[in-house]
Amino acid sequence: MKRRDFLKALSGASLMSGLPWWMQSVSAAETSPWAGMVIMSFHANGGLDQSSWTDPRNNNKVNTWATTGSAGETGRLAYAPLGTNADFFNKYQNHILAFNGVDLQSNSHRGGTTHQHTGKLSDGYPSLPALHAAINGQGLPLPWVVMGGQTFHANIQAFTRLDYSVDLRTLANPNRRDDFNKYVNDDVLEVVNRYRVQRLQAFMDNENNLPFTQRKLKELYDARANRNLMENLANAVPSTFDFQSGSGNDRLKSDVHKALVMFKAGTTVAASMRVNGGWDTHGGHDDKIGTLVGDLGNMLDYVWTKAEEIGIAERLLVHVTTDVGRRPYYNTSNGKDHWQTSTAMFMAKNAPWGNRTVGMTGPEHERVYINPQTLQEQPEDEGGVLLLPSHVQRAGRQILGIENDPLTQKYPFAVPQIDVLNPGVFSPVNVG
Repeated sequence: MKRRDFLKALSGASLMSGLPWWMQSVSAAETSPWAGMVIMSFHANGGLDQSSWTDPRNNNKVNTWATTGSAGETGRLAYAPLGTNADFFNKYQNHILAFNGVDLQSNSHRGGTTHQHTGKLSDGYPSLPALHAAINGQGLPLPWVVMGGQTFHANIQAFTRLDYSVDLRTLANPNRRDDFNKYVNDDVLEVVNRYRVQRLQAFMDNENNLPFTQRKLKELYDARANRNLMENLANAVPSTFDFQSGSGNDRLKSDVHKALVMFKAGTTVAASMRVNGGWDTHGGHDDKIGTLVGDLGNMLDYVWTKAEEIGIAERLLVHVTTDVGRRPYYNTSNGKDHWQTSTAMFMAKNAPWGNRTVGMTGPEHERVYINPQTLQEQPEDEGGVLLLPSHVQRAGRQILGIENDPLTQKYPFAVPQIDVLNPGVFSPVNVG
């Protein structure tokens, strides 16, 4: 057998037809705009300090703010008295599920980032946006957009990287010259598109295509076949985006606005976003952290305010994560170095699992084993387990409704079950 034929055979056969999927009919089914759950995932690059966010300590050796203030508490959540934390947590407590004491099993940026976003310490698993897009974004023209965020795709889903300069109106309608003129007349464009489809079909009919090539051609075919969905986006694009001429945190808000519009148009099911940098506070921690968490709270407030205005707040899941935690004590540069216990957060509007904290750390942010049903502290030798990123990822899959999909089942987590989403139980925050 020739190598090319062998590789084709490895691609697998359809249970229905007995033929590999890439040898079957390439006609694309018409796809409707997506109206289900959407996810926006934010990464705070460098390592968000858990003591300055959802796991504070009234200990001036851990937090210098403890010399003059104390941790705030609202519902079943706690927060550091920094930046806009008080306003944010009080306003959105019923949206928030906070994870404390997430054991990263690594204190490196790469290891922590991979583990937090995929549930696995090593590469090979997809992130929540990638998995959600692969399951629910098929046939959509822009199923997963990346605006500076993480791209753990596991080769199951392509993503579209959009930088700040991208004009969504032009992306939705490349033939638009301005508000009144087109580059090409509609009748001419119709002929061009007909020949483009025929040319692509000819490429797909080439029996010498390897599986990867054929898969990418099929993705292009589906996107073009459902390009009418881009009309939804063109109609949803506002005349201007918020903070379009801004910089820094305002620029992030402008990207958020674009992603929310794409969700509303039904062309997109997932977005991976950046959180403005500076979180790797090895030096001068106190000089930076108040501004950083303030900007984060303001940005998340904008997300929900804009989602309400656009009309998609009821179906939005927000994921906030980072790579590493910060050490409980300051170094000689008044900074905080890497720590392997960290934090994460889910937000959804008035979620039944909201206003809760899952997981905990000790007085100096040590790892703490918890009872998987009550979420209270319990020694390991009595059945206690550590909260891992895989537990966070598993909860995200459940919230999105994709945990039982066959594709999801290809990426299982061999860890004990923890009753993360049970609204009747929660972990305490040991503020000290």
